[in-house]
Amino acid sequence: MPSKEYEGKNEKDLISEAAREIGISESKLTIEVIEKSKGGFLGLGEKVRIRVTYDLDDLETEQESCALETYEKVTVDFLAGMFDSMGFDVDIEVDNNGTDRVYIELFSPDSAMIIGKRGKTLESIQMLVNTVGARVPGSANYKCVIDIENYREKRESTLTELAQRVAQEVIRSGKPKTLEPMNPFERRLIHVALQNEKSVETRSEGEGVHRKVRILPKKGL
Repeated sequence: MPSKEYEGKNEKDLISEAAREIGISESKLTIEVIEKSKGGFLGLGEKVRIRVTYDLDDLETEQESCALETYEKVTVDFLAGMFDSMGFDVDIEVDNNGTDRVYIELFSPDSAMIIGKRGKTLESIQMLVNTVGARVPGSANYKCVIDIENYREKRESTLTELAQRVAQEVIRSGKPKTLEPMNPFERRLIHVALQNEKSVETRSEGEGVHRKVRILPKKGL
């Protein structure tokens, strides 16, 4: 395990300094006093030298936890400030479930405006928050998922039903059908909903915001 030595006049101060410098809790440090002298009158000349040992796994875990806490604070503060400037009354709850996905649940009487047509406003807000969160040091693997009034689950159910219905139309007619433009989250839902369907296949076509899912009869059938 790595170790560092610190020298000064007060053992407690040295331990605090070590914890700050290394970036780990004092409780995770192993302290060995190498040298300690009382000094003269009123403690003048007192000298303490300690060796601090720590576990790299503990250090990594604490740094990740710290980065996640910072990420949550930055994203929530940004959202709160944005909604405040827009004049929306919004309550915000956060849960990361111990993962790199930060789930933010919104509660607001202005939910319809926040969701927007087919969820486009909500998706834009999520993209913006993820862009802001990406600037937090150590947050490269973190992603923010924003929901309101269980919209995403409801949308998932709606799109799954749409995919199955259109797939049956394609099977009956033998002709492909193209759905409306969708964001990546929604396109993935369509692909997943039909991934085990033996009679049709799905493809994403187009660029950017105009990208759509096309459902086609499976070749060879």
